[in-house]
Amino acid sequence: MNRTTNYKLCQWEAEDKVRRTDFNEDNAKIDRALGALRDGKADVSEIPRLDAAVAAKAAIVTGFYVGDRGTDRFISLGATPKAVFLVESRGYLYYSGSVFGGLFMSDLPLRNTDKSVAAKIVENGFIVTYEYRSGCLTNEKELTYCYLALM
Repeated sequence: MNRTTNYKLCQWEAEDKVRRTDFNEDNAKIDRALGALRDGKADVSEIPRLDAAVAAKAAIVTGFYVGDRGTDRFISLGATPKAVFLVESRGYLYYSGSVFGGLFMSDLPLRNTDKSVAAKIVENGFIVTYEYRSGCLTNEKELTYCYLALM
């Protein structure tokens, strides 16, 4: 059985036998750590550094754009996202054979049922498209699209 780095809590593998005593020992360790925090006796000197690290790792960028029917329109984010969730402002992701939005990642573009690419991540942002025949409507004229990008 593996153990966590900080408190040596159980990390079971598929072949490990799960025992009640392991749970009891882990719960006692957690209880002691929470009690120390409650009583002001815990070492919290690392919390600001950890908060900064988490914030840097969990950067989220939100925004919107108004469609202009352009094919391969670049939406700049200033950095390359890991994933983007895109939705047309009325809530449409897919309607009547056309894709208006959805979740896409760097190695998994947003596609319509015929495999046409409706949106994809590129360096420093993402690309949306308008292609009526294929039903790729992530840049339909005068529609507002909202996005949430994980950086």
